[in-house]
Amino acid sequence: MKSGSRLWAFLVRDFLQEVSYRTNFIMQIVGVLASLTVWYFLGSFFARFPQLAESLGGMDYFSYSVVGIAFLRYLSRLNSTFASKVRQEQVAGTLEAMLVTPNRTSVLVLMSSAYELVSSTLWILAWLFMGRMFGAAFHLPALLPAALLLVVVMASFASIGILSAGMVIYFKRGDPVTWLLASGSTLLGGVFFPISILPEGAQMLAHLLPITHAVEGFRQLIVKSADLPAIWPHLQYLTIFAAIFLPLGLAIFHLALRRARLEGTLIQY
Repeated sequence: MKSGSRLWAFLVRDFLQEVSYRTNFIMQIVGVLASLTVWYFLGSFFARFPQLAESLGGMDYFSYSVVGIAFLRYLSRLNSTFASKVRQEQVAGTLEAMLVTPNRTSVLVLMSSAYELVSSTLWILAWLFMGRMFGAAFHLPALLPAALLLVVVMASFASIGILSAGMVIYFKRGDPVTWLLASGSTLLGGVFFPISILPEGAQMLAHLLPITHAVEGFRQLIVKSADLPAIWPHLQYLTIFAAIFLPLGLAIFHLALRRARLEGTLIQY
């Protein structure tokens, strides 16, 4: 079977499974609207303090926070999707069957999570669109910079998710990657407040996190209508991050699988 056919098969399988749970889909939409309502009123409250806009680089707090939360959710979804897919296949008893097929491990990992990659990206775009409907000061960005930044953000976040999946296979429970990244990104990623107010050491750590460059790059694009040179440092960092951690994540996932096979613990969860 060709790669395109395999990818299509995985996408169709996961789409049919997702649409079979209509209540969950509706609850996700309601959850997005409820969350945006909360942040809209928080933004209205913070608008009473004009000095806040200066610390946010001239942005209003609602627009600032909508972008930050969008990519915090994006990171969370891509960080968990690979691990959750592995767990689902373990529970269903199909993981071993998948791994004995004549496909490379990296191909199986990426294709089995392809639907989540696509749907998560669409959900984040929908979140930003609905944020604009609520009054966020967003502008339509230039297509090329936005597309390039979105691709490297997806690759960077997915690399951490694959690494997390390897940890799940090895540790079964208590994945340290997910916990550390979620906590660090929430606190240091510039999601809810600018990293400039953090201590100097914390700022250095913040600049190492991919979410920091994701949120700042997209804030520049859709709030300030920046061009490619303006976001180039963020694009460059995320490209380097993905180039390092995507192969590393796949290698660790492969090693975890091989060890689990040798120990006979592959189907344990």
